[in-house]
Amino acid sequence: GTRIVAPDDLGVSVDPSAPWEETRGDVTRAYEALAAHIDDLGVDVVHNHSLNPALPRVRHRLDVPVLTTLHTPPLVPMLGAFRQAPPAPGEVVAVSDHTAQQWREALHGDLLHPGVVHNGVDTESWPLGPGGDALVWFGRLVPEKGPGTAIAMARELGMPLRLVGPRSDPEWFDAQIRPQLGGAVEYLGHLGPPHLAEVVGTSAATLVTPQWDEPFGLIAAESAACGTPVIALRRGGLPEIVTPEVGRLLPPATWRGGVTGALEEVLGLERTDVRQSIVSRLGLDRMVDAYEGRYEQLIRASGSRGGSLRAVGL
Repeated sequence: GTRIVAPDDLGVSVDPSAPWEETRGDVTRAYEALAAHIDDLGVDVVHNHSLNPALPRVRHRLDVPVLTTLHTPPLVPMLGAFRQAPPAPGEVVAVSDHTAQQWREALHGDLLHPGVVHNGVDTESWPLGPGGDALVWFGRLVPEKGPGTAIAMARELGMPLRLVGPRSDPEWFDAQIRPQLGGAVEYLGHLGPPHLAEVVGTSAATLVTPQWDEPFGLIAAESAACGTPVIALRRGGLPEIVTPEVGRLLPPATWRGGVTGALEEVLGLERTDVRQSIVSRLGLDRMVDAYEGRYEQLIRASGSRGGSLRAVGL
């Protein structure tokens, strides 16, 4: 098995909620310092999940390969790093085909050919639930996630809706969402994993309503792991998650014309089949196996030591 060395073990720890402009210099210096001492860690591969361009720029200085996972649409600093130091084949993956294509197009397809490793879901933490009579929407309560659209959908369907998640934009929430609460629309707050999974598992369906192109769509996968089918806007990577076994996709601009039919169809799905689709396609084991395979490929290509396969994840 792979041994993972976490950033905290290395003394690299930065508040992920801190503003990018105020912290990127500190993060860059931390990663450059880490790169200077990577040989002392005794690892075989560095797995970079960060959005900071430091590691892609300095990876050629390292004696071990670096695998970068792209979790977002193209970002200017990272694009600049890839142009400055084009990655070798196999060094970059994206979390969806959609995200991979976005990065290929941003670099005109000549510098970057990312593979794809879908994110995995801990299906034991999202157990099969019995369903219920209400709809659910969960995630960060911010404009780009579209909770207002979910409220409109629930009213169109004449069904109660439970909203769950952190108020990441409190002023916007108070102005746009709070006035719509009450009656059939309830805000349950920011719930921890066990309670959240219970709410999702006791819902009839989950509404996924992004106003931007989601790079992956983890909420849809988590919902389906509970057996709760999904009605989602066709945005970003969601078509790769919301297959016919899991739910239905609606066009963002004209969802009103299809949401009633979509609900009827998803309520006809067997909840055990909805869950099984995610377990078989997006379980954690599949993701881990895919990444371990890529680690081995990079180690062989680089001629580095290998062996017990130790990875440092950043």
